[in-house]
Amino acid sequence: MSNRLIVNPTEITIREYIKEYIKEDDLTKLDLTDVDGSDPLHVDEFFRTKAIMYQNNRLCSIWSVLYKDKLVGCFTLTMYSITNNKLEEAELVNKAPNLISYPAILLGQIGVDKQFRNKGMGHNIIQYITGLSRQIGRKIACRYIVLQTSKDKIKLYKKIEFKKSPKNPDNKTLLWMYKRSY
Repeated sequence: MSNRLIVNPTEITIREYIKEYIKEDDLTKLDLTDVDGSDPLHVDEFFRTKAIMYQNNRLCSIWSVLYKDKLVGCFTLTMYSITNNKLEEAELVNKAPNLISYPAILLGQIGVDKQFRNKGMGHNIIQYITGLSRQIGRKIACRYIVLQTSKDKIKLYKKIEFKKSPKNPDNKTLLWMYKRSY
C-alpha cells in the first residue's frame, strides 16, 4: 500500500481557459517540467509561450485543472482523426472497408504541476476527457482519444487504458497511443 496522498475527485474543477479566468489561471505559475527540470515533450514551454496563441487561432482549446480552487494543471484538446494504420486490426470497422481514418479528439498537451503528480490527478483528467468525448460523440462522431507521448510515459498511459499504436511511422521519439471514447 502506497503512502502517497490521492486527490479527492470531488474537489477537482476542470474548466475552459477563457478570458474571465486568465488572471486566476496563470499557466506560467505551473511547473510542468520533469523531476530533473528538463522539458523533453516541451509541455512547459508550450503553456508558457504558445498556448494562448494556439487557442486564439482556434488550433486548440485550453482547459484549466484546479484542486481545492488552486491551479494544478492544464491540457489542450483539438478535433483530430486517427488513421487505420495507427490502430490495431480489431479496432477497424469491417463494414466500412474504405474508411481510412476515424474521428477522434487529440489530447495535444497535458501537464500537472510537480507538487500534484502521482496523486491521481492525471487519471481524473483522462476520465474527464473521456466523458467529454462521449458527450461530443453523441452530437458528432468521436470514436477515440489520441495522444503522442515519449517511450518513458507509455506505462502511465497503459494504466488508464490507452493502447500503443502498432505503427508509429511519424516520429521515432514520440509514439501514438489511443483509447476508445465509449
